[in-house]
Amino acid sequence: MNTLKQYLKNNNIKIRQLQEESGLPYTTVNDIVNGRTEIDNASVKVLVAISVALKLSLDDTYALIRTRIQHIVLDEGKISVKGGRYYLLYKDSEILLCKVSSINDIYIKEIAEANLRRIKREEKMRAWS
Repeated sequence: MNTLKQYLKNNNIKIRQLQEESGLPYTTVNDIVNGRTEIDNASVKVLVAISVALKLSLDDTYALIRTRIQHIVLDEGKISVKGGRYYLLYKDSEILLCKVSSINDIYIKEIAEANLRRIKREEKMRAWS
């Protein structure tokens, strides 16, 4: 499934065009496209405006927006996105990794795996004490 960002790229639609067609503030559209806004916290008005601008159903638009790196499963744990931030979900813990950004999108799996290795080392050290 494509993300909204991929959909815009595949259809040669710029964020500015989507903003103008939807009538929403540029920062709102930009934050949604780049995953800095949790769509579940956005109003229905925003979702409808984006749907109309893209000429897509509400369901399709919602799916595009929700299909961000929601839950990447690692060997142990998974990555989750909440409130424009990446989290590592490991055992019963939720560890903040970093903000959502285009550069972090590329390296998030490596960031999470490095943090997971650190956590596991700390667990071993606690077990030895």
